[in-house]
Amino acid sequence: MNDLAFPVLGAAFVFFVAVPGATLLVKAMLVLQRRHLGRLPALGSTTTWLLLVAPVAVPAAWFISAAVHQSKGGSALAACLQD
Repeated sequence: MNDLAFPVLGAAFVFFVAVPGATLLVKAMLVLQRRHLGRLPALGSTTTWLLLVAPVAVPAAWFISAAVHQSKGGSALAACLQD
């Protein structure tokens, strides 16, 4: 992949496909949880916090990892060489 296409297509995928898709999935999970419990989930709980943060944190971490791996034109990073 050429040097311009990766950042543009990667950012577009992360912020226009992965984040909205994950956000809709988490919203559905919270709605089902509310129906099951009969009330809104506690906003201070760890599970709710992870559900609210994960739709952005996971795709962003993947994108950053992919960018780091692409940054060394043709040579692998030292972290990638370790088993």
